Amino acid sequence: MTRPVNLYLLSRIPGEQSFNNIYRHTARTAAHPKTPSHEIESLRSLADQLTAEGVTAAEMDGFFFSYSIPQIGKEFDLLRFGGGVCLSIELKSQPVPLTQIRSQLLRNRHYLAHLGMEMQLFTFVSETRQCYQLTGGDVLAAVSAADIAKAVRGSCGAFLTEIDGLFRPSEYIVSPARTPEKFLAREYFLTQAQEQIQTALLSALNDTVGLAWFSLTGKPGSGKTLLLYDIGRELSSQARTAILHWGEADDGLQIINDAGIGLSVLSRDVLDQGEAAAGAGLAGSICASLAPYSYVLVDESHRLSPQQFQTIYQTAAEYHQRVVFCLDPEQILTTEERKHDIAGLVASLPPTEHFVLSEHLRGNRQLHAFIQNVRDLKNPSSGPMDYPDVDLGYAATIEEARRQLAYYRAEGYVFINYYRDALSNVSGIPADNPFAEYEGGYDIHHVIGQEFDRVVMLLDHSFYYTEDGKLEGVPRPDPDILYPNLFYQGITRVQEKLALIVLGNEPLFDQIAAILQP
Repeated sequence: MTRPVNLYLLSRIPGEQSFNNIYRHTARTAAHPKTPSHEIESLRSLADQLTAEGVTAAEMDGFFFSYSIPQIGKEFDLLRFGGGVCLSIELKSQPVPLTQIRSQLLRNRHYLAHLGMEMQLFTFVSETRQCYQLTGGDVLAAVSAADIAKAVRGSCGAFLTEIDGLFRPSEYIVSPARTPEKFLAREYFLTQAQEQIQTALLSALNDTVGLAWFSLTGKPGSGKTLLLYDIGRELSSQARTAILHWGEADDGLQIINDAGIGLSVLSRDVLDQGEAAAGAGLAGSICASLAPYSYVLVDESHRLSPQQFQTIYQTAAEYHQRVVFCLDPEQILTTEERKHDIAGLVASLPPTEHFVLSEHLRGNRQLHAFIQNVRDLKNPSSGPMDYPDVDLGYAATIEEARRQLAYYRAEGYVFINYYRDALSNVSGIPADNPFAEYEGGYDIHHVIGQEFDRVVMLLDHSFYYTEDGKLEGVPRPDPDILYPNLFYQGITRVQEKLALIVLGNEPLFDQIAAILQP
């Protein structure tokens, strides 16, 4: 838990090493990265300016310095909450383009808007002593140090001393399928990594004419789906653009289709035409539904069948389309998908350009560390963690598991099961499916590309750890099913709180429980 500090007292500390030592002690933040000397000088310069304007040391109390939202990683140079006001001051050591300053302050306002407080948003450039404020109508105005001093005095009062609880990932992470209104209203920002890939990929697409292939890869939580939709939105202003959505069709995607922004989101069912033609031995099996588009963006491409991939390939070749395959080669759910190796087929397309989104974006960082440790017991977190957002329960019987599931669902958790409609057996899962006893919730195929605040999942004798600590699954009831991959697909949908219920498998329970020990 980061504590606020006194801006004046902190700015008086000489030397980079001593500054960082005292800051960590005062703010109680052992894991904070070292503050470089130019940022320390900017802080000192601001404190000097405020002092010259008559602001007292006591009036500079209650500031959070270099604060990052824990689940998101968004950083603020100076934040203070007092007197009903949220005061944000960004520090620049040297002049930067005004468009960059305005963009940063707009981002700050976006991340703070849900608090419902009056916001005062400033930037201070220490080299020139220039000051800027984001005013009404998104206007960046040049102001004076006196204006910042007035805002500092105006936010004096009963300061908040704990702010981690003010920020929830669901306030910022936009899923086009689950929160289409936020996507359509552009109530989201891309990370720096996402922006870099967006710029490079759009440039590459615009520099090509006719048939061309591109790929975008990223791990769960890296934000690749939102990035793909954002790119599709930009392309739709130039030419007809379609996104092939691999998850289950839902109302959210229909809202995007009905919005009239020029972007079409198509279900994977549109490929059935080409697949049926290929099955009938027809030459040149193209997909009429894809034909009208100049750009085709394929989400979850690694789940394509070879026939579906061939349909996209032949349609693109016939109509000289530019295609972007978005995929995660590690998110393979069945041995059949592994044999298909669609990622290998994509990589072999000449002259494909590949873009990799490597950072983890979505959700709680401690949850991310816990998930990686559950998958591999020999991959513990890099630092001490107490995993406050993880619950682990044990059920000796199916009835006990049902009761615990009912409890968590009443608490707002989304239950993610492994199979689609297992009771009706429509997907060919054998009748002895061990997870058919649990009704309701979502199956893995319904949560692809989506996120949920709270998730609860089950593990039973279908799972075990190998001698080298890897989570594995037994080949039943269907040897094609990769249990650990299904589990990973479901567990990585979580943003805030996770509950795992282990049914009748004490060795597995004990091994996971050991991860949670203090």
